[in-house]
Amino acid sequence: MSWYKNTPVQARPVITLIVIAAFMSLYMGFLRGDLYLQNPMIAALEATSRGDSATPFQYRILMPWLIDHLATWLALPTPRPLVRIYESLMAFLTTVALYAYLFRICKNGWIALVFALGFFYLYPFLYLNVPWTRAYYPSDIASILLFTLGLFLLYDKQYWQYYVVLAIGMFNRETIAFLLLAFAFSQYGKIDRRVFVLHMFGQIALVAAIKLWLAYIFRDNPGAGLYSLDNNLSERGLPATIQSSRMYINAMLFMSWNSFVNMTSFMGFLWLPLIFLWNRIENDFVRKTAFIIPCFFAGMFLVGNLYEFRIFGELVPIFLGALCHITANAMKCANNPGAANSSNGS
Repeated sequence: MSWYKNTPVQARPVITLIVIAAFMSLYMGFLRGDLYLQNPMIAALEATSRGDSATPFQYRILMPWLIDHLATWLALPTPRPLVRIYESLMAFLTTVALYAYLFRICKNGWIALVFALGFFYLYPFLYLNVPWTRAYYPSDIASILLFTLGLFLLYDKQYWQYYVVLAIGMFNRETIAFLLLAFAFSQYGKIDRRVFVLHMFGQIALVAAIKLWLAYIFRDNPGAGLYSLDNNLSERGLPATIQSSRMYINAMLFMSWNSFVNMTSFMGFLWLPLIFLWNRIENDFVRKTAFIIPCFFAGMFLVGNLYEFRIFGELVPIFLGALCHITANAMKCANNPGAANSSNGS
Protein backbone atom coordinates (compact mmCIF):
# COMPACT_ATOMS: atom_id res chain seq x y z
CA MET A 1 0.00 0.00 0.00
CA SER A 2 3.01 2.28 -0.42
CA TRP A 3 1.32 3.96 -3.40
CA TYR A 4 -1.54 4.97 -1.11
CA LYS A 5 0.85 6.42 1.47
CA ASN A 6 2.54 8.41 -1.29
CA THR A 7 -0.79 9.77 -2.49
CA PRO A 8 -1.49 13.41 -1.54
CA VAL A 9 -3.60 13.55 1.63
CA GLN A 10 -6.35 15.53 -0.12
CA ALA A 11 -6.74 12.79 -2.75
CA ARG A 12 -7.03 9.86 -0.36
CA PRO A 13 -10.78 10.25 0.37
CA VAL A 14 -11.48 10.36 -3.37
CA ILE A 15 -9.46 7.20 -4.05
CA THR A 16 -11.11 5.43 -1.11
CA LEU A 17 -14.52 6.50 -2.37
CA ILE A 18 -13.85 5.23 -5.91
CA VAL A 19 -12.69 1.80 -4.69
CA ILE A 20 -15.51 1.22 -2.18
CA ALA A 21 -18.19 2.72 -4.44
CA ALA A 22 -17.10 0.55 -7.36
CA PHE A 23 -17.55 -2.69 -5.40
CA MET A 24 -20.76 -1.58 -3.66
CA SER A 25 -22.23 -0.36 -6.95
CA LEU A 26 -21.60 -3.72 -8.59
CA TYR A 27 -23.16 -5.51 -5.61
CA MET A 28 -26.30 -3.35 -5.44
CA GLY A 29 -26.58 -3.00 -9.21
CA PHE A 30 -26.55 -6.75 -9.78
CA LEU A 31 -29.08 -7.29 -6.97
CA ARG A 32 -31.52 -4.81 -8.42
CA GLY A 33 -30.84 -5.84 -12.00
CA ASP A 34 -31.79 -9.40 -11.08
CA LEU A 35 -35.13 -8.18 -9.75
CA TYR A 36 -35.91 -6.71 -13.16
CA LEU A 37 -34.85 -9.80 -15.05
CA GLN A 38 -37.05 -11.98 -12.83
CA ASN A 39 -40.08 -9.71 -12.75
CA PRO A 40 -40.45 -7.39 -15.78
CA MET A 41 -42.67 -4.41 -14.98
CA ILE A 42 -45.51 -2.83 -16.96
CA ALA A 43 -43.08 -0.12 -18.08
CA ALA A 44 -40.59 -2.68 -19.39
CA LEU A 45 -37.41 -1.21 -20.78
CA GLU A 46 -37.96 -2.41 -24.32
CA ALA A 47 -41.57 -1.20 -24.45
CA THR A 48 -40.64 2.26 -23.18
CA SER A 49 -37.84 2.57 -25.72
CA ARG A 50 -40.27 1.67 -28.51
CA GLY A 51 -42.83 4.18 -27.22
CA ASP A 52 -45.38 1.51 -26.30
CA SER A 53 -45.57 1.89 -22.49
CA ALA A 54 -48.47 3.33 -20.55
CA THR A 55 -48.19 6.92 -19.42
CA PRO A 56 -46.78 8.46 -17.31
CA PHE A 57 -44.06 5.77 -17.44
CA GLN A 58 -43.62 6.40 -21.17
CA TYR A 59 -42.59 10.00 -20.50
CA ARG A 60 -39.50 8.67 -18.67
CA ILE A 61 -37.94 7.60 -21.92
CA LEU A 62 -34.35 8.81 -21.61
CA MET A 63 -32.62 5.86 -19.95
CA PRO A 64 -34.63 3.08 -21.67
CA TRP A 65 -33.86 4.74 -25.02
CA LEU A 66 -30.14 4.96 -24.26
CA ILE A 67 -29.91 1.36 -23.01
CA ASP A 68 -31.93 -0.02 -25.92
CA HIS A 69 -29.88 1.83 -28.53
CA LEU A 70 -26.63 0.73 -26.89
CA ALA A 71 -27.86 -2.86 -27.07
CA THR A 72 -28.63 -2.37 -30.76
CA TRP A 73 -25.16 -0.93 -31.36
CA LEU A 74 -23.64 -3.94 -29.57
CA ALA A 75 -25.83 -6.27 -31.69
CA LEU A 76 -27.52 -7.74 -28.61
CA PRO A 77 -30.90 -9.41 -29.19
CA THR A 78 -32.33 -7.67 -26.10
CA PRO A 79 -31.13 -4.85 -23.80
CA ARG A 80 -31.77 -6.90 -20.67
CA PRO A 81 -28.16 -8.13 -20.27
CA LEU A 82 -27.16 -4.47 -19.91
CA VAL A 83 -29.48 -3.83 -16.96
CA ARG A 84 -27.02 -5.01 -14.28
CA ILE A 85 -24.21 -2.96 -15.82
CA TYR A 86 -26.45 0.09 -16.15
CA GLU A 87 -27.65 -0.11 -12.53
CA SER A 88 -24.10 -0.54 -11.26
CA LEU A 89 -22.85 2.42 -13.34
CA MET A 90 -25.70 4.65 -12.17
CA ALA A 91 -25.05 3.75 -8.53
CA PHE A 92 -21.34 4.54 -8.94
CA LEU A 93 -21.91 7.87 -10.70
CA THR A 94 -24.53 8.84 -8.13
CA THR A 95 -22.09 8.17 -5.29
CA VAL A 96 -19.41 10.29 -6.97
CA ALA A 97 -21.91 13.12 -7.55
CA LEU A 98 -23.01 12.92 -3.92
CA TYR A 99 -19.40 13.16 -2.79
CA ALA A 100 -18.80 16.25 -4.94
CA TYR A 101 -21.93 17.93 -3.57
CA LEU A 102 -21.28 16.96 0.06
CA PHE A 103 -17.66 18.11 -0.14
CA ARG A 104 -18.91 21.51 -1.31
CA ILE A 105 -21.08 21.64 1.80
CA CYS A 106 -18.73 20.40 4.53
CA LYS A 107 -15.25 21.04 3.03
CA ASN A 108 -14.06 17.79 4.65
CA GLY A 109 -13.18 14.91 2.34
CA TRP A 110 -13.55 12.11 4.88
CA ILE A 111 -16.90 13.25 6.20
CA ALA A 112 -18.15 13.72 2.65
CA LEU A 113 -16.88 10.20 1.88
CA VAL A 114 -18.81 8.65 4.77
CA PHE A 115 -22.09 10.33 3.89
CA ALA A 116 -21.71 9.74 0.15
CA LEU A 117 -21.36 6.04 0.91
CA GLY A 118 -24.51 6.48 2.99
CA PHE A 119 -26.28 6.12 -0.35
CA PHE A 120 -25.64 2.38 -0.07
CA TYR A 121 -27.25 2.38 3.36
CA LEU A 122 -30.36 3.95 1.84
CA TYR A 123 -30.33 1.74 -1.27
CA PRO A 124 -32.13 -1.28 0.30
CA PHE A 125 -34.78 0.95 1.88
CA LEU A 126 -35.47 2.55 -1.48
CA TYR A 127 -35.29 -0.46 -3.77
CA LEU A 128 -34.87 -3.83 -2.07
CA ASN A 129 -36.34 -4.23 1.42
CA VAL A 130 -40.04 -4.93 0.93
CA PRO A 131 -41.94 -6.29 -2.08
CA TRP A 132 -43.57 -3.01 -3.08
CA THR A 133 -40.21 -1.21 -3.30
CA ARG A 134 -38.94 -3.75 -5.83
CA ALA A 135 -40.64 -2.26 -8.86
CA TYR A 136 -37.93 -1.62 -11.43
CA TYR A 137 -37.72 1.52 -13.53
CA PRO A 138 -34.46 2.63 -15.18
CA SER A 139 -35.28 6.25 -14.29
CA ASP A 140 -35.06 5.71 -10.53
CA ILE A 141 -31.37 5.99 -9.66
CA ALA A 142 -30.71 8.30 -12.61
CA SER A 143 -33.15 10.73 -10.98
CA ILE A 144 -30.95 10.85 -7.84
CA LEU A 145 -27.86 11.49 -9.97
CA LEU A 146 -29.49 14.33 -11.93
CA PHE A 147 -31.08 15.92 -8.86
CA THR A 148 -27.73 15.86 -7.05
CA LEU A 149 -26.03 17.49 -10.03
CA GLY A 150 -28.76 20.14 -10.06
CA LEU A 151 -28.17 20.95 -6.38
CA PHE A 152 -24.41 21.03 -6.93
CA LEU A 153 -24.78 23.54 -9.78
CA LEU A 154 -27.23 25.66 -7.79
CA TYR A 155 -24.83 25.74 -4.85
CA ASP A 156 -22.12 27.03 -7.17
CA LYS A 157 -24.59 29.33 -8.96
CA GLN A 158 -23.77 27.76 -12.33
CA TYR A 159 -27.23 28.53 -13.66
CA TRP A 160 -26.90 27.70 -17.33
CA GLN A 161 -25.38 24.28 -16.66
CA TYR A 162 -28.23 23.84 -14.18
CA TYR A 163 -30.74 24.46 -17.00
CA VAL A 164 -29.11 21.69 -19.05
CA VAL A 165 -29.45 19.21 -16.17
CA LEU A 166 -33.07 20.28 -15.62
CA ALA A 167 -33.92 19.75 -19.30
CA ILE A 168 -32.23 16.34 -19.45
CA GLY A 169 -33.88 15.33 -16.19
CA MET A 170 -37.36 16.03 -17.54
CA PHE A 171 -36.85 13.21 -20.06
CA ASN A 172 -35.83 10.90 -17.23
CA ARG A 173 -38.47 11.60 -14.57
CA GLU A 174 -40.73 14.58 -14.03
CA THR A 175 -39.90 14.82 -10.31
CA ILE A 176 -36.73 16.67 -11.35
CA ALA A 177 -39.10 19.67 -11.45
CA PHE A 178 -38.73 19.91 -7.66
CA LEU A 179 -35.40 21.56 -8.46
CA LEU A 180 -37.52 24.65 -9.15
CA LEU A 181 -38.37 24.73 -5.46
CA ALA A 182 -34.68 24.30 -4.62
CA PHE A 183 -33.94 27.30 -6.81
CA ALA A 184 -36.78 29.37 -5.36
CA PHE A 185 -35.99 28.59 -1.71
CA SER A 186 -32.22 28.97 -1.98
CA GLN A 187 -31.80 31.83 -4.44
CA TYR A 188 -34.54 34.23 -3.38
CA GLY A 189 -32.87 37.22 -1.82
CA LYS A 190 -29.45 36.04 -2.99
CA ILE A 191 -29.67 37.45 -6.52
CA ASP A 192 -31.30 40.47 -8.10
CA ARG A 193 -35.09 40.20 -7.91
CA ARG A 194 -35.62 40.74 -11.65
CA VAL A 195 -33.03 38.07 -12.46
CA PHE A 196 -34.72 35.74 -9.99
CA VAL A 197 -38.14 36.25 -11.62
CA LEU A 198 -36.71 35.70 -15.11
CA HIS A 199 -35.03 32.49 -13.99
CA MET A 200 -38.24 31.22 -12.39
CA PHE A 201 -40.31 31.93 -15.51
CA GLY A 202 -37.61 30.38 -17.67
CA GLN A 203 -37.56 27.17 -15.63
CA ILE A 204 -41.34 26.91 -15.51
CA ALA A 205 -41.52 27.42 -19.27
CA LEU A 206 -38.82 24.81 -19.88
CA VAL A 207 -40.46 22.18 -17.66
CA ALA A 208 -43.95 22.85 -19.05
CA ALA A 209 -42.76 22.79 -22.67
CA ILE A 210 -41.01 19.41 -22.29
CA LYS A 211 -43.89 17.91 -20.33
CA LEU A 212 -46.51 19.06 -22.84
CA TRP A 213 -44.37 17.96 -25.79
CA LEU A 214 -44.05 14.46 -24.32
CA ALA A 215 -47.78 14.37 -23.62
CA TYR A 216 -48.46 15.31 -27.24
CA ILE A 217 -46.00 12.80 -28.72
CA PHE A 218 -47.45 9.94 -26.66
CA ARG A 219 -51.06 11.14 -26.63
CA ASP A 220 -52.33 7.82 -28.03
CA ASN A 221 -50.63 5.68 -25.39
CA PRO A 222 -52.79 4.06 -22.71
CA GLY A 223 -52.47 5.25 -19.14
CA ALA A 224 -53.10 8.27 -16.98
CA GLY A 225 -51.62 10.93 -19.22
CA LEU A 226 -50.15 13.95 -17.47
CA TYR A 227 -51.29 12.89 -14.00
CA SER A 228 -53.59 10.51 -12.14
CA LEU A 229 -55.30 10.80 -8.79
CA ASP A 230 -57.13 7.45 -8.90
CA ASN A 231 -54.44 4.78 -9.45
CA ASN A 232 -55.29 4.75 -13.18
CA LEU A 233 -58.52 2.84 -12.57
CA SER A 234 -60.49 4.88 -15.08
CA GLU A 235 -57.92 4.06 -17.76
CA ARG A 236 -58.34 0.36 -16.99
CA GLY A 237 -62.11 0.46 -17.36
CA LEU A 238 -62.74 0.34 -13.61
CA PRO A 239 -64.85 2.83 -11.64
CA ALA A 240 -62.86 5.47 -9.78
CA THR A 241 -64.12 5.99 -6.22
CA ILE A 242 -62.96 7.81 -3.11
CA GLN A 243 -61.59 4.50 -1.85
CA SER A 244 -59.52 4.10 -5.03
CA SER A 245 -58.00 7.57 -4.92
CA ARG A 246 -54.31 7.84 -4.18
CA MET A 247 -54.96 10.21 -1.29
CA TYR A 248 -57.31 7.72 0.37
CA ILE A 249 -54.93 4.80 -0.12
CA ASN A 250 -52.00 6.84 1.16
CA ALA A 251 -53.97 8.02 4.18
CA MET A 252 -54.89 4.41 5.01
CA LEU A 253 -51.19 3.56 5.25
CA PHE A 254 -51.13 5.39 8.56
CA MET A 255 -54.25 3.63 9.87
CA SER A 256 -52.79 0.11 9.82
CA TRP A 257 -50.12 -0.76 12.38
CA ASN A 258 -48.08 -2.90 9.97
CA SER A 259 -48.05 -0.36 7.16
CA PHE A 260 -47.42 2.47 9.64
CA VAL A 261 -44.32 0.68 10.96
CA ASN A 262 -43.14 0.19 7.38
CA MET A 263 -43.65 3.88 6.66
CA THR A 264 -41.41 4.83 9.61
CA SER A 265 -38.49 3.30 7.70
CA PHE A 266 -38.80 6.18 5.20
CA MET A 267 -35.31 7.26 4.13
CA GLY A 268 -33.76 4.64 6.37
CA PHE A 269 -35.13 6.38 9.48
CA LEU A 270 -32.89 9.39 8.74
CA TRP A 271 -35.91 11.66 9.21
CA LEU A 272 -35.56 11.09 12.96
CA PRO A 273 -32.10 12.67 13.47
CA LEU A 274 -32.97 15.36 10.93
CA ILE A 275 -35.98 16.45 12.98
CA PHE A 276 -34.09 16.47 16.27
CA LEU A 277 -31.03 18.20 14.82
CA TRP A 278 -32.89 20.65 12.58
CA ASN A 279 -31.69 23.69 14.52
CA ARG A 280 -28.09 22.61 13.94
CA ILE A 281 -28.37 23.27 10.20
CA GLU A 282 -26.49 26.55 9.84
CA ASN A 283 -25.70 26.43 6.14
CA ASP A 284 -28.28 28.65 4.46
CA PHE A 285 -28.46 26.64 1.22
CA VAL A 286 -28.76 23.29 3.01
CA ARG A 287 -31.43 24.56 5.39
CA LYS A 288 -33.57 26.16 2.69
CA THR A 289 -33.40 23.25 0.26
CA ALA A 290 -34.44 20.92 3.11
CA PHE A 291 -37.87 22.57 2.94
CA ILE A 292 -38.33 20.56 -0.26
CA ILE A 293 -38.87 17.46 1.91
CA PRO A 294 -42.42 18.27 3.12
CA CYS A 295 -43.30 19.69 -0.32
CA PHE A 296 -42.13 16.50 -2.02
CA PHE A 297 -44.00 14.32 0.46
CA ALA A 298 -47.19 16.35 -0.06
CA GLY A 299 -46.86 16.06 -3.83
CA MET A 300 -46.39 12.29 -3.68
CA PHE A 301 -49.34 12.03 -1.29
CA LEU A 302 -51.52 13.44 -4.07
CA VAL A 303 -50.16 11.67 -7.17
CA GLY A 304 -47.88 8.86 -5.99
CA ASN A 305 -47.91 5.71 -3.91
CA LEU A 306 -46.20 6.54 -0.62
CA TYR A 307 -45.35 2.91 0.04
CA GLU A 308 -43.09 2.93 -3.04
CA PHE A 309 -40.06 4.50 -1.40
CA ARG A 310 -38.22 4.51 -4.74
CA ILE A 311 -40.21 7.62 -5.72
CA PHE A 312 -38.42 9.62 -3.01
CA GLY A 313 -34.95 9.20 -4.49
CA GLU A 314 -34.56 12.93 -5.15
CA LEU A 315 -34.54 13.50 -1.39
CA VAL A 316 -31.36 11.44 -0.91
CA PRO A 317 -28.91 14.35 -1.46
CA ILE A 318 -31.08 16.60 0.72
CA PHE A 319 -31.09 14.22 3.69
CA LEU A 320 -27.43 13.29 3.33
CA GLY A 321 -26.46 16.92 2.73
CA ALA A 322 -28.17 18.13 5.90
CA LEU A 323 -26.73 15.38 8.10
CA CYS A 324 -23.28 15.74 6.53
CA HIS A 325 -23.28 19.47 7.29
CA ILE A 326 -24.46 18.90 10.88
CA THR A 327 -21.75 16.28 11.48
CA ALA A 328 -18.98 18.39 9.97
CA ASN A 329 -20.04 21.39 12.03
CA ALA A 330 -20.17 19.34 15.23
CA MET A 331 -16.68 17.92 14.64
CA LYS A 332 -15.31 21.34 13.83
CA CYS A 333 -16.72 22.75 17.05
CA ALA A 334 -15.43 19.76 19.04
CA ASN A 335 -11.91 20.19 17.68
CA ASN A 336 -11.93 23.97 17.99
CA PRO A 337 -14.78 25.24 20.21
CA GLY A 338 -14.08 28.84 19.30
CA ALA A 339 -14.15 28.30 15.56
CA ALA A 340 -16.96 29.78 13.52
CA ASN A 341 -18.55 27.70 10.82
CA SER A 342 -16.89 28.68 7.55
CA SER A 343 -19.51 27.01 5.37
CA ASN A 344 -22.69 28.66 6.58
CA GLY A 345 -23.57 30.33 3.32
CA SER A 346 -23.98 29.50 -0.29
